[in-house]
Amino acid sequence: MSALLRGALAAALLAAPHLGVVGTAGDGAGWASAMFSVTLGAALAVVVAGAVSPLALAGGALAAFLALGPLAGTSAGGALALLALHAGRLVRARSLGAALAMGAFALAAGAMAGAVLEAFAAAGATQLGAAALIGAVAAAAPAAVPVDDPIAAALRRAAASRRGRDRVRLLRALALRRRAPLPLRPRVVRDALAAAWADLGDRAGTLPSRRLRVRVRALERAHRAASALERAREALEAPPDALRDARDRLDAELEALAEAQVVATAT
Repeated sequence: MSALLRGALAAALLAAPHLGVVGTAGDGAGWASAMFSVTLGAALAVVVAGAVSPLALAGGALAAFLALGPLAGTSAGGALALLALHAGRLVRARSLGAALAMGAFALAAGAMAGAVLEAFAAAGATQLGAAALIGAVAAAAPAAVPVDDPIAAALRRAAASRRGRDRVRLLRALALRRRAPLPLRPRVVRDALAAAWADLGDRAGTLPSRRLRVRVRALERAHRAASALERAREALEAPPDALRDARDRLDAELEALAEAQVVATAT
């Protein structure tokens, strides 16, 4: 999801009190409106985070309370709400510096978006729409900081807790996860790789050294084989010599992958 779209979702939550979409605290809207607000905040936080997690859900609920509660329609409420909305992404930042930058961007952008929306709250629909657009652009700032996906974040945490060669292997897996996207086709290969990555992410901190070594090597070879397969597809329209070379490379990669799978099964 693009940073601007994440910013638009965040701005929509901050603009909700001014648009009268949901009730704010103290307006007599009742429990139904409060529950709807919390559910809306949690759903937006999951979309912004890109993954379902307890922290994202809690952050979204807190963001809804801040944006629609006693601080509704203020710059302070906007700053704290945007920070809470990005809680699910904040913990997946690739470094401490990136996490601090994201937090600072969220506070500054949220305060700016809240102030702009507050200033134009009594204006007409056109002015309020323009203010919401400005707020969306401002709220996109923290979403521009790249973060790891949940599996890469789990690998990074596991690498921090292990030492020696196991740490090196996990860092290799992390680098591979960041730079090598899953192939779009064939579907069976994509699904198999996705399952292998998910299993490694779940067990990275507890796998014995030998099994960790085998799994990381198998994933590296599998991605090389998938890349070779993609190159072979691209070579189908190339001259016969290029097609033959691509086929030879693919055969070699598939043989290596088969050997890795045999070793993994044996362990």
